[in-house]
Amino acid sequence: MKKSLFGIIRIRDQLAGLIVLVGHCMSRSIHTPEHAALRDLLIAARKAAGLTQEEVAKRLDRPQSFVAKYEGGERRIDVVEFVAVAQALEQDPRTLFATLVQAIG
Repeated sequence: MKKSLFGIIRIRDQLAGLIVLVGHCMSRSIHTPEHAALRDLLIAARKAAGLTQEEVAKRLDRPQSFVAKYEGGERRIDVVEFVAVAQALEQDPRTLFATLVQAIG
C-alpha cells in the first residue's frame, strides 16, 4: 500500500482495497444457486399463472426473447424489472420476493 509523504495511507488506496473485499462477498454471476432459485421461481410463477413466455412479454411490452433470456439464465433482471415481471404474472412482488428469500435461505 502506498503512503503519502507523511506516512499516511492514502484514502483512495483504502477504498480500492475495500472494493476488492466487497467484490469477493457477492458474485455478480448469473450462474449462482441464488440466481437459479430466482429463475426457477419466475418460471414456476409463470406456469402457475398459465402464461406463455410470449404472453408475459406482451404484458411487459418487451420481446419474447427478454423473458427467455432471464428464464434461461442469460440475463439478470433488476429490482424494477422484477416488480414488473411479478405484476405481469399477477403476483404481489413482495410475496414473490419473500418466497425467493425463503428459498435461498
